[in-house]
Amino acid sequence: MFYSARFQLGGLCALFALLVALGAAGGAGAATGFMLSGVKKQLFVSDNVENVINIYPQAGRYQQLTGQITQGLNKPLGMFIAAGGDLYVANQGDGTTSVYHRGALQPYERLSGGPSAASDVAVDSHGNVYVIGFYTPTIWIYSKGSIRPTASLTDSYDAYLYWIAIDSHDNIFVNGDSLSVEEFRVGSKQARQLTGITYVFPGGLAFGPGDVLAVCDGGNAHAGNISFYAPPYDKKSLVTTYPYAGAVEGIALLPNSDIVWGANYGALAAQLFNVKGRLIGQTSSRGLMGPLGVAVDPAAAN
Repeated sequence: MFYSARFQLGGLCALFALLVALGAAGGAGAATGFMLSGVKKQLFVSDNVENVINIYPQAGRYQQLTGQITQGLNKPLGMFIAAGGDLYVANQGDGTTSVYHRGALQPYERLSGGPSAASDVAVDSHGNVYVIGFYTPTIWIYSKGSIRPTASLTDSYDAYLYWIAIDSHDNIFVNGDSLSVEEFRVGSKQARQLTGITYVFPGGLAFGPGDVLAVCDGGNAHAGNISFYAPPYDKKSLVTTYPYAGAVEGIALLPNSDIVWGANYGALAAQLFNVKGRLIGQTSSRGLMGPLGVAVDPAAAN
């Protein structure tokens, strides 16, 4: 279960038990979903408890629901939107990754044969797909067009992985239970541990302009922070950091900006933060019971 480490550390065992009970009902949604037309800049939020992906406009102070995906999901978690607009969704419940064309409510393909409980997914500039999951330090690689793994990488610093991001040069960055970030440079099978980046609990990773890496510290389930690191991603390259209230998990940057959307489980909403940490927008609190992942379309440069 995704929250076991956080809630055991925070003493929130009752909430953990509730999530387990709710998660037992995971599986393909029965409803058909919907999507309003005319919304060009969209925000996707995965709800791991309700087993849906909610869709909102990116702009606005209090975003209202404009669509919902219910098909092809099994406890959705991390998401990625590729350059062509396809939405990739990592399913914790069965380890598959569902892929949707832009505007579609049903997946046109599902990637399988990877982790038993997928946590996040990313796509490089060549269309290769990278899937990670709990209970394993493996990065499963699907060559463009393949629905089964064609290669893999192993992170020797972690027993299991949480989040993944890929920079503009196709270098791979992951985090996990080692409470650090690791980098696989293009062509390398050995991870490089970025010892200058540390945190209390691994939250999402995302790249912004100039390959500045945003790192979310999930904190103690009540508060954490989001930090920005420039290459080469060490202590001296810290650009800024700011605190937030709640429990932010997945993050996504708006294109060509340092403005962050975060899935705040503590607030039961996705929230929009500027570089000073000011809350400048959020989704309506109605309809989200377990927000974990976020993605924006159009996607950021990476």
